[in-house]
Amino acid sequence: MFIRISIFSLLLVVLTGCAASQNQAVMQFDQAYFNDRVAQIRSAAQQADVIVVATVTQVGAAPGRSSGFVKVNQHVSYRIDKLLKGYYQQSAIDVEHVLVANSRHVKLAAQGLDPAIFTPGNKLILLLKNVNTLFYEDVNEYVGSIDYSANNERALLHAL
Repeated sequence: MFIRISIFSLLLVVLTGCAASQNQAVMQFDQAYFNDRVAQIRSAAQQADVIVVATVTQVGAAPGRSSGFVKVNQHVSYRIDKLLKGYYQQSAIDVEHVLVANSRHVKLAAQGLDPAIFTPGNKLILLLKNVNTLFYEDVNEYVGSIDYSANNERALLHAL
């Protein structure tokens, strides 16, 4: 009887460990950049008024510089594909992305948002704060726009 309990206990520990490692794999983002910033993403997600999966429909003109003493933004319009957090009833959203020179989504050569990320048709997960009735901004300039994939969506929801 003692041996059966020990074997059962061992089997339970092994199965629990396998389930935990499978959950851990689901938490991983597709890009190492985001995996290294999970705490930042969790904080941004908690501060966000709205989190959406959205497709870029239009990118405004690059301003030719990034933020310094003065905050510099670039306008992007999106079609909302899915609401993940918050309350938003419209099918489109306008976002003013803050341009910070060392952030992932700014391309200094383009003097604005990176066209590899912000091109009409690209799908992103956006963590947004309501600035006023006209537009939203990234909650965090470094992790406020995450490349969309089902895996990245699961990882973000798990981070909440």
